[in-house]
Amino acid sequence: MIIFDLNMMIMVMIWLTLIHTYTLVKQVFTDLKWIPNFVLISNDNSEKTISFARKMK
Repeated sequence: MIIFDLNMMIMVMIWLTLIHTYTLVKQVFTDLKWIPNFVLISNDNSEKTISFARKMK
């Protein structure tokens, strides 16, 4: 019974993380403004990162 309960706990944790990451990815792809800003940050320096951080608030 203890092993079964631990497996159930692990399964619940995995499902919660999968649902959480799925909703985050879905939100990112629906918000089209987010992707070009992220690309600019990865290619540019701290100035764009600060403006991106302000937009995320």
